[in-house]
Amino acid sequence: MSSQFGAAPIKLSEYPRRPEIGRIGRQIRVKANFFEVLRLPDANVYHYDADISPTVPSSLNRRIFEHFVKSESGGILGGIKPVYDGIYLFSIEYSLFILIDKILIKGRKNLYTIKQFPFGDAITHQITLPENLAASNSKKPPRTFTIKLKKVAEKNLEEAIRFVQGKCATSSNIMSAIGALDVLINQEPSMKFTTVGRRAFYTPENSSTLSGGAEVWQGYWQSLRPGQGKFFINFDTSATAFYEAGNVATLIAKILGCKLEELRTGFTLNQRLKVEKTLKHLKFRVTHRGVNFQRRFKIKKLSENSTQETHFSKGMILK
Repeated sequence: MSSQFGAAPIKLSEYPRRPEIGRIGRQIRVKANFFEVLRLPDANVYHYDADISPTVPSSLNRRIFEHFVKSESGGILGGIKPVYDGIYLFSIEYSLFILIDKILIKGRKNLYTIKQFPFGDAITHQITLPENLAASNSKKPPRTFTIKLKKVAEKNLEEAIRFVQGKCATSSNIMSAIGALDVLINQEPSMKFTTVGRRAFYTPENSSTLSGGAEVWQGYWQSLRPGQGKFFINFDTSATAFYEAGNVATLIAKILGCKLEELRTGFTLNQRLKVEKTLKHLKFRVTHRGVNFQRRFKIKKLSENSTQETHFSKGMILK
């Protein structure tokens, strides 16, 4: 169906101004879980696009880039010391910040810096991943990867500061700057704690034991929020459940509610299905090759046979 009218441009309206402060009644002081941001980076933000080929899972993709930053911090990256936020499950993008001489990595594709890279607008670099950082699937993973970095745009943080001061309306540049600052405040805790989602951080210290091999970890949640005249960090406590770390056999005994010695007799069908359902998608690492080659794997299923009953030839892939 054709329209008789031309397409009208979309105009974003400004946020309505708040009314004057109330003057009736008695003033009281209220404590809130918001903390003022005292200082922001006084610099432009440079936006880069990053591409790693061949395509690999996001977890391996992040390890490749971390190894690239570590090995090239004194080379093509201009002597910049890397600092990582450790978050790679939030989105399909990489976000990189450089603060003075520090790098903050997040996600998978987009890079942001407040200091322009010394190599110019674009660079292509090949990197070889050490064996202990490689993928943990049954097929031999590719060892050499190509990393491409390309400058996309330059953004100004001053506009975001003017926005919270009420001196300008919102814009895409302001929203991008706020998102960048939100990643920035999560950099330090993501290096120290276990991250869940985008802004939640947990520690096993003072954890509480649950049944079935699970335990509760205490943590907190934080997010950057624009406020009246300044930015604030919204902070709140949180708790979530994790499976206990340690020997897999010990964890299985806790899942089944039995003694470790009782596992020697094998599983019933119901027990095997219960354990398989619980352990599926959990990650573990092997220790028989020493501390330098403790590759991590993800559990897909449990074998119906014991190790004594399982046989395969050299070179055969066991499915």
